[in-house]
Amino acid sequence: MPVARPEPQEPRVIAHVDMDCFYVQGLSMRGDEAKKVCSGINLVQVPVARGKADLNLYRSAGAEVVAILASKGKCERASIDEVYLDLTDAAKEMLLQAPPDSPEGIFMEAAKSNILGLPADASEKEKNVRAWLCQSEADYQDKLLACGAIIVAQLRVRVLEETQFTCSAGIAHNKMLAKLVSGMHKPAQQTVVPSSSVQDLLASLPVKKMKQLGGKLGSSLQDDLGVETIGDLLSFTEEKLQEQYGVNTGTWLWKTARGISGEEVEDRLLPKSHGCGKTFPGPRALKYSASVSLLLFLGNSFFRFSCSHGMVAAFARAAWLKEYHEKVSMTLNILADLSPLFTWDTKQVNTENKESPSRGVVFKYGSGLIIVAIFVLKLTSVKEKSLGLLTQNFVKLFFTMKVETISL
Repeated sequence: MPVARPEPQEPRVIAHVDMDCFYVQGLSMRGDEAKKVCSGINLVQVPVARGKADLNLYRSAGAEVVAILASKGKCERASIDEVYLDLTDAAKEMLLQAPPDSPEGIFMEAAKSNILGLPADASEKEKNVRAWLCQSEADYQDKLLACGAIIVAQLRVRVLEETQFTCSAGIAHNKMLAKLVSGMHKPAQQTVVPSSSVQDLLASLPVKKMKQLGGKLGSSLQDDLGVETIGDLLSFTEEKLQEQYGVNTGTWLWKTARGISGEEVEDRLLPKSHGCGKTFPGPRALKYSASVSLLLFLGNSFFRFSCSHGMVAAFARAAWLKEYHEKVSMTLNILADLSPLFTWDTKQVNTENKESPSRGVVFKYGSGLIIVAIFVLKLTSVKEKSLGLLTQNFVKLFFTMKVETISL
């Protein structure tokens, strides 16, 4: 359940940047049909490996974009194609040293911004936007937001010039609102949410469109309280919502209805986790030899991604450090239910904590890929009747391993 976080004492400038159509989409016609119509057509296709999309190309491209966006403030990589930026300090610096003071001097891309609450007259849009961005009588919050909009526009132009990717953005005083409007005007545009326009934005917003309300909690609001839009929540007191959903969630709902969110942007340029997997249900279930081959493939894919991003998974860390730094890590924490499958001697670690499922395993050294091969080779001695449990747990190991960042 969502939990309300403390509100910051000072206004912030938060942006949510979302890449436009980051994945290459297939044509409306199948490839062979398109070639019949135009024999010289060049079909663009997502690279594949082992029957599934290979996203390493997109991960690398996303890293280039993140490097540019992170140059102006705290950057949180939310997924392969979206980031949050805290531009508060950069906006304050601009407001102090070079505030926008003339409509004619506004950066061209910033003048194309969509600012909620401005007149909808398309013929006067740019003029109105320029006037809003440099209004001298605005309150401090709006002035800060205007500087943030200019900074985001500059960053988006840099991304286009240096990577040829376009992106859209939402600029607001918190993450919730920035995320909400970043996709409102696509592609290659940005939307700004002044404080005075928050209630109009949320009044008619369907409950299910709000982050964290798309599941059971949103359904409960609809079924139990008759709430269909975020604006409907305004008719309930904080005490009533706390009584219905608990103190933390009730307070979060009350604040959400008013566009209040204290969630901070985490300074994180790398994803928290990375997984490689492929499902073979029912009649497509793998046989023993095919399963071993699949595990090798998953391990190799995981290791290649980790190394290319300056990270290594815990299971490969010992060999990677041995090869490049002449340092050795002697143990590896694994899930306890995997320990019977190993032929290495194991010792219980952290014995005082009975809830700890970890064990230490002594490693043999070599290159990262060899370690994966040795790891699987050791497991192949397990009887075939254990294969189902073995495959499930081994893939689970890949997905639950903590990824560490090391200094290169």
